[in-house]
Amino acid sequence: MESKIAELKKGKMEYTLRGEGPVISNLHGGHSNCQESFGYQPLLNSGYSILTPSRPGYSRTDVEAGRTAAETAASLVELLDYLKIGEVYLIGVSAGGPTAIYLTANYPARVKKLVLESAASKAWLTKNDLEHQTEKEVLQKIEVPTLVMHSKYDKSVSFE
Repeated sequence: MESKIAELKKGKMEYTLRGEGPVISNLHGGHSNCQESFGYQPLLNSGYSILTPSRPGYSRTDVEAGRTAAETAASLVELLDYLKIGEVYLIGVSAGGPTAIYLTANYPARVKKLVLESAASKAWLTKNDLEHQTEKEVLQKIEVPTLVMHSKYDKSVSFE
């Protein structure tokens, strides 16, 4: 699938937009980009569109588009505005989780429902990696229906 580039305030963001219908936005984990397509076909066959941006620093998305979950969420809202998309069903996978959580908590009018798939939701790095951590206060702000899928052995997600 051919990707496109949106010129945003803080830099370029590469994305793909497939299908017709209500939009599902997938925030991929590490080692992926907007060309991700695993598990998309049933969603496309059910009448959804899928918007997949490459996270900042991945593929052709500038790292300046978001050095933190907060900055990345703001750039994603700008991308939604650029594409004239009002709200999305949001999926945060693995390292895409903190941005999905921040976007949902701070831009609730833009997220219809949230799905977290093995999404990082608490500190798992060192004290020097604070930009990748999600504060409890941010998690408590989420008001949309949310499905969390992960293993009880996944140490980056808390059961508390």
